[in-house]
Amino acid sequence: MRSIGLAVAGLAGVVSAVFVPAAWAQPACSGELFPDETRIAAGNGPSSIAAADFDGDGLVDLANANAFGNRVWVRLATSPGVYGPEQRLVVGDFPAGLRASDLDGDGEVDLFGVTVEGDTVFVFDGNGGSFEPVRSWAVGRGPVSVASMDANSDGVADLATANRDGDTVSVLLGDGEGGYLDAVMHPIGDRPEGLAVGDFDGDGRVDIATSNSRGQNVSLLFGLGTGAFAPQVRIPVGQPLLRMRAADLDGDGNTDLFAAGSRDDEVVVLYGRGTGSFDGPFVWPTEGDSTWDVQSGDVNHDGRLDIIATGANSNTVSVLLANADRSFADPVVVPVGAGPRWVAIVDVDADERRDLLVANRGSDNISILINACTPCPADLDGDGRLSLFDFLAFQNLFDAGDPAADFDGDGTLTIFDFLAFQNAFDAGCP
Repeated sequence: MRSIGLAVAGLAGVVSAVFVPAAWAQPACSGELFPDETRIAAGNGPSSIAAADFDGDGLVDLANANAFGNRVWVRLATSPGVYGPEQRLVVGDFPAGLRASDLDGDGEVDLFGVTVEGDTVFVFDGNGGSFEPVRSWAVGRGPVSVASMDANSDGVADLATANRDGDTVSVLLGDGEGGYLDAVMHPIGDRPEGLAVGDFDGDGRVDIATSNSRGQNVSLLFGLGTGAFAPQVRIPVGQPLLRMRAADLDGDGNTDLFAAGSRDDEVVVLYGRGTGSFDGPFVWPTEGDSTWDVQSGDVNHDGRLDIIATGANSNTVSVLLANADRSFADPVVVPVGAGPRWVAIVDVDADERRDLLVANRGSDNISILINACTPCPADLDGDGRLSLFDFLAFQNLFDAGDPAADFDGDGTLTIFDFLAFQNAFDAGCP
């Protein structure tokens, strides 16, 4: 690669950079993102995964709900990416939608989910890596998804479930003592499969969204801040949707919604305007068969949220890397076990890169996909390309005395850091 000239004026480090042709731009990392897969046993029909530090040792632990075994398996990490024997927690019929969070505010991570055939939401209270016996509360018919939130702004965690067979959302307000009040039912779209919570209209109150498979739409319940919700508003999307998530995909400060389009094997995205309305739907193909679950995370170190989708019948996950213009690149397809239903994005091996965990219901195991992306050290503006703007970012860091400009690692900022940065730029991406 041709070098870009630098002029250094004294210790102020004033940099003059010539124009960088667009053709010189390079991706943020090279090679396969997820070249290797390992699998660990996960019981009978693992359908969902929760990953968090259950025992407070700084390592990511695993839990999975077994749809056919009526158990939750917990594996504590013994070192980064290495897991010990399972704990088997007894739960009700057909557990699903497993999540991990500190629900009762005691500093311990709890596990919670739903029983599809038991019509309950369940909670396992965490106790430093072990868990107390299950507690359950009745919800609507056929719950498949659950989320925690603070619906009435009292600082206590509340729960919401999407009830597929009852066409309802159940809201359970926390009682402040680690339990929940009786569920309040809210009519919702036809056959809700996914559920997401967030502030969709910018009023500081928690709202609820569901993805409806038979209704081929998204339902919105806008929160009133008291634990109550306004009647639903529906957004047509034109195809059945399964699991749905909420995130700020385009970085504009507004919460977006994205869901698995199972019929057409697409990711369906609604970009939030921050007013309760949305742009879209926009769709991107996954190249998976029976797209089931979706998650977001920055897997290629470019500062943008990418989307990962499972293909339940193709035994794959699709990696859709985000572009800068609200679009996504063609999917990269990664093989996993049989019948993948759920994906989690988390740093399994403590190397500051986002790895994937996939629950394979058909092969009774979890696929662990370690991220092999090596970021470009000279990509200082984090846009996934090496360009003039990285030189300007370096100059700003140097002039501000920021340690991030110490490219030669000697603990001081000198002309040699400029030379080291230019060498890193010319070397490109690993």
